[in-house]
Amino acid sequence: MSRRWSPAGAMIAGSAVAVLLGASIGGAPAEASGAPNERLARQIKRMERVLDEVLRQSPFFLVYGVEYTRAIYLEEFGALFTFEASLVRGDPEWDIDLSFLRQLRVETEGGKVTIWRDGDEADEKKVLVLPRGHEERDEEVAEKRREGGEKQAERREKQAEDAAKRYAEGKEELIGALLDYGETLAPLRDDQWVAIAAFLSRSKFFDASGISRLLIKARMSDLRDSGRGRITESEMRSRVVVEEY
Repeated sequence: MSRRWSPAGAMIAGSAVAVLLGASIGGAPAEASGAPNERLARQIKRMERVLDEVLRQSPFFLVYGVEYTRAIYLEEFGALFTFEASLVRGDPEWDIDLSFLRQLRVETEGGKVTIWRDGDEADEKKVLVLPRGHEERDEEVAEKRREGGEKQAERREKQAEDAAKRYAEGKEELIGALLDYGETLAPLRDDQWVAIAAFLSRSKFFDASGISRLLIKARMSDLRDSGRGRITESEMRSRVVVEEY
C-alpha cells in the first residue's frame, strides 16, 4: 500500500486517495510520494487554516471538531485538501410515519362505520366502531387529513429545494476559496492540481441525491494565469473541474 505525506506529519493510506482521485490520476494507485519542500509544506499548512476558517463561518456546510481540513500532498497529483461535512439545516424536517393508514379498512353497514386493521384473517382486529350520525364529522376529518398531507408534501418539497440551494451555494463558496488562495501554493508545478475534496453525509439531501463525495480542482497553471490577469475570472471558473458521486 502506498502512502502520502500530510503536513501534520501523519502518513495517509494511499488506497483512500486512490478511491477518491482514481479518475484524476489515471485510475491506478500511484507510487509513494516524497514530502514537499519546507516552503510548500508551510503554504499547504496555511491553506489548511484558510479553509478551516471558510468552513467555520460557512452558512451552508456543517463541520465538526476544531481543525476541519486535512491536507495531502501527492507528487503525481498536487495538493489535496479534505474535510467531512453535512448541510446546515433550514426548517425542521418533521417526519411522521403514516404508513399504518394503508393497513386500515373501512366498512359501512346499517348506519354504522367499522374500521379494521388489515392483516392475516386470524389476526385481523377491529379498531373502531362509529355509531350513526358521525358521517359528516368523518368527512370533515378526512378532508383535514388530505389537506395536512398536501401541506406536508409542499413542506418537504420546499425543504428539498432549500437544501439543494444551500449545497449549490456551498460549492460556490469552496470554488471561491480555491480561486482566491490556490495560487499561494506557488512551488507546485504547472501540471499539478490544487483540489478540495468533501466527504458528505448526515443529510437527507445527500442521501436522496446519491452524493457522498465532492471534488473541486484546478490546474496550478490556470490559477497562476488567473492571478496574473492572463485569463478572466469567468474563464478561470470554466476551467475548474467539479465532480460529484
